[in-house]
Amino acid sequence: MVQDAHLAQCFEDTRTLEISGAGDALTVPLMFLDALTRCKTRSDVLEVYSVWAGRLTHADRCSVTLRIDDEWLMVTTMDGAKNPPQSTSHPLQNSTVGAVYERGEPLFLHDVTSIDLPDAKVVAELGLRSAVLAPIISGAHCFGTLAASYKETMSEPAAELALIQAMARCLAMQLRVIEQMQSLTTMARTDPLTGAGNRYDLYEQAEEAWTNWTTDAQPFSFMSTDIDHFKQINDTYGHDVGDAVLCAFVQRLKGQLRATDKIIRTGGEEFGLLMPDPTPMSAIERAQRLCDVIGDRPFAVHGMELVITASFGITQVMPSDHSFDDVLKRADIALYDAKKSGRDQVISISDEELAA
Repeated sequence: MVQDAHLAQCFEDTRTLEISGAGDALTVPLMFLDALTRCKTRSDVLEVYSVWAGRLTHADRCSVTLRIDDEWLMVTTMDGAKNPPQSTSHPLQNSTVGAVYERGEPLFLHDVTSIDLPDAKVVAELGLRSAVLAPIISGAHCFGTLAASYKETMSEPAAELALIQAMARCLAMQLRVIEQMQSLTTMARTDPLTGAGNRYDLYEQAEEAWTNWTTDAQPFSFMSTDIDHFKQINDTYGHDVGDAVLCAFVQRLKGQLRATDKIIRTGGEEFGLLMPDPTPMSAIERAQRLCDVIGDRPFAVHGMELVITASFGITQVMPSDHSFDDVLKRADIALYDAKKSGRDQVISISDEELAA
């Protein structure tokens, strides 16, 4: 709810403004469109909108504030007067930007000094007197607010409010497209059953790891792992239980991984782990911890407790490797040796051992 009575009245006053047509037709500079086409990231898009909203409305300060959770909005980009700094948070329930977000309606503040809310006071302390705000909204989804503030006290803000509202709607559509593209990218790189990466993700991660190795000598390890006797689980308990085991297996591994470690489902009950490790010994120690954590307690699935073990084959990138495939092949050979040698263990193999 809006806590400030004057702010609530400002919303009522805003509804009397003609924002659908502000007299002369609004035009968009080609430079603005060109700047948008050059954007490579979501941050780039936000920056372009904050800069050009200020230029087109002749504002002294423009900011984009986006929702970060159910209680807070955060200033993500700003142009003009830089205080408060970027990343400043404002509550939804006690701020002008929160009121605009919750109502989904544009707002004109004739005199911010009359608004008894923290973010309005900060704006007033900067010597700004009037402001126009619009929700960044597309359909029923609101991302946040776009605001333009002015040192002069405005009395006829119809043109500025119409322009800010139009830009906010365009920004909302772009943010929605970015979200959808990110979601599609995640889906394309994720195994739908376990949530691990898939082979497409492996190829991308491998390319990055190989580039870091060849250009900056950053070492990495690759580990191949396979659930022991998994076919027996499917044959005995059914594929539903087998699927549950796969999911639990991935979750248990993830609980031991660092943010830089990547887990990929390479097929069936086989998984790969791509890990930055400074030495072969550190990689082997990490693999042994993962092997131990799989077998140290039963897996609770479908009301049963199943004892599961896994075999691990690991290798580190070597100067003699010609491509990531060389690393992958060595890890697979090491995994085969671990299975052949009795399972539930870690086998490491080096380039020298492979040649012997």
